[in-house]
Amino acid sequence: MNVEQRLQIKQLHRFANDYFRSWFPLLPSYEAFNMRVNRLSEAFKQLSGTLLSEYCPTDCQSDISLVDSLPIITCLGKRANAVPKELTDKGYCSTKSMYYYGSKLHALAFRRPSHLPFPESLIITPASENDLNVQKQFWIEALFNWSIEKTDIQRASTMRSSKRLIVHIFGRIAVAYVFLIFNS
Repeated sequence: MNVEQRLQIKQLHRFANDYFRSWFPLLPSYEAFNMRVNRLSEAFKQLSGTLLSEYCPTDCQSDISLVDSLPIITCLGKRANAVPKELTDKGYCSTKSMYYYGSKLHALAFRRPSHLPFPESLIITPASENDLNVQKQFWIEALFNWSIEKTDIQRASTMRSSKRLIVHIFGRIAVAYVFLIFNS
């Protein structure tokens, strides 16, 4: 079946209305359909994350990661007040030589020889956010979250001397990396 531009919500609703009305006689109006789809935003976010983590191709080179971003343009010109403020702001796309209002989709991806890279992680930020800042903030944070999960390194309330604190910190780091080396 050809997609035929059925990526827009309005076109999906029109298709369902035209071809499936007999199966779904209580199909809601476009406005109600749109509200219901919008309520699924977290489900789509979760589904995307699961697909990325569970279905990684076997030819991914896990020792080489690529970083890039893609502008998501919500509007050009003077319509900044018509965009969702919590995810958007004004940014500049150097490859298109243009200013825009919108977001950026940042990707950290595994290299795959002779294939498109496969995303490890995707993050949405306002358009003005720099790729390097995102890499430092979110993906280094992911490393720390992994360290906390594997070693419980943050719990050091019983450490009463500098030497004991150093043993706690670096001992747990060593254990985490031994675990990483032998289980990868």
